[in-house]
Amino acid sequence: MAVPFALAGVSGNDPAVAYPVDCAPRAPSSAGAVVTSVIVAGGASSYTSAIARAPDGLAEVLAQAGRCPETRTGGQRAGSIVATRIQPAPPSPAGVATAALQRTAFTGDTSHSAATSSLTLLGQRGDIRVYAQYRWAGDGGIDPAAVRNLDALFAKAVAAAL
Repeated sequence: MAVPFALAGVSGNDPAVAYPVDCAPRAPSSAGAVVTSVIVAGGASSYTSAIARAPDGLAEVLAQAGRCPETRTGGQRAGSIVATRIQPAPPSPAGVATAALQRTAFTGDTSHSAATSSLTLLGQRGDIRVYAQYRWAGDGGIDPAAVRNLDALFAKAVAAAL
């Protein structure tokens, strides 16, 4: 159960129904997938890498992100609003497509909301996709040291998988 849950988190595929319905990212396959997560000391941030088979290409992922900059999940009294922004793609080896998405989720009820942000780097060759994600509390900018660590994690995951 942990791998599908982790893949949902790293891909932005919330198990709750998203509105608009055609804005929920397609989940990668958990069959044969490998996911590694590390929670940074203090528990407010984490790094995750994943290798999985993807049902679509990165062009489709970016098109959907551009078409759906904001999605909602949950009901009228409690739920989440997720804002997605396309970021510059990371460098990649020849033959590997890359993309980057930053998401900020505001979760709570009508009187209180908590924010969680993530930056996800994606690499894909054929139907094999690599994810490297840094997740942190709040809706502020990402720490420059975290960006360097995420870039290194992505480069190692791409070299290992693609």
